[in-house]
Amino acid sequence: CMRLLCPNLVGPQIVKLRFERGWTQEMLAVKLQLQDWDVSREVIANIESGRTAVTADQLIFFAKVFRVPFTELYPLAYRELIKGPEPPAQSVAVR
Repeated sequence: CMRLLCPNLVGPQIVKLRFERGWTQEMLAVKLQLQDWDVSREVIANIESGRTAVTADQLIFFAKVFRVPFTELYPLAYRELIKGPEPPAQSVAVR
């Protein structure tokens, strides 16, 4: 199951999170290597550009390195779909 490919919707979010931290692609690759993922800067570039699909395992590596929930790696619109609609507001009767 963890080897399943996920559609690469995460590339732009990875770029955003990396820029927010002031990391280069090389720095990100080294941080991921320290988590036991043998990855190169070139692979990071291909993931960020959407040329390479991402496995569920790889999403977990990115989430760990960025210290975010893995859902934050997806675009906001996609996160809204995952979350689902908000429940209706409860009305409170005042007496």
